Amino acid sequence: MKIGIIGSMQFTDKMVEVRDELVRKGHDAFITDLHHPFIGKNDEEKEIIKIHQKNNLDAIREFWNKMQGADAVLVLNHDKHGTKNYVGGNTLMEIGFAHVLNQKVFLLNPIPEIPYYKSEIEAVKPVILNGDLSKISEEIKLGTYKHFKRNSYEVIEIGRHSETLEEFVVYKALYGERDVWVRPKTMFLEKVSIDGKEVPRFEFIG
Repeated sequence: MKIGIIGSMQFTDKMVEVRDELVRKGHDAFITDLHHPFIGKNDEEKEIIKIHQKNNLDAIREFWNKMQGADAVLVLNHDKHGTKNYVGGNTLMEIGFAHVLNQKVFLLNPIPEIPYYKSEIEAVKPVILNGDLSKISEEIKLGTYKHFKRNSYEVIEIGRHSETLEEFVVYKALYGERDVWVRPKTMFLEKVSIDGKEVPRFEFIG
């Protein structure tokens, strides 16, 4: 998955760490090309650099251009200046960009309780990772899947938990009484060990 990492430039060092971790997990992760001057700087120095880049280097358009062709954005919404799970104005715009580009929006932490921002973020239906990058996974296609125990199932919808916004797979058995089941998306995509070999729990067959 091609993922752009966004958030306050105060978190630049963490952006680099997360980018590298996602690359190790097999993703094509990227951050703004303008991040280098922020590395190793204190908060006051970062703020000066940020204002300079916005006013002189068209930083907003720079990342818009990088976002083209991506599958998703990951918002690093860490605590900042006493605000829990902070999302700033520029990051909110980038979330909007991703939504317009039909890209999935992942939030590392829950949606912040920031007036007016919260409802805007909720409207794009982000996936809340609760700090767990392993929850970033590929899209699940609707259709028929074969379970590792060989039974077949049809995925009929992807839903969300009303409180946590975690994604769940809704699927029905294509045998017996055709029961309908719900399973967390992350579990649906897991691999299981069979005779020492890792195989998909569910394999898409069409």
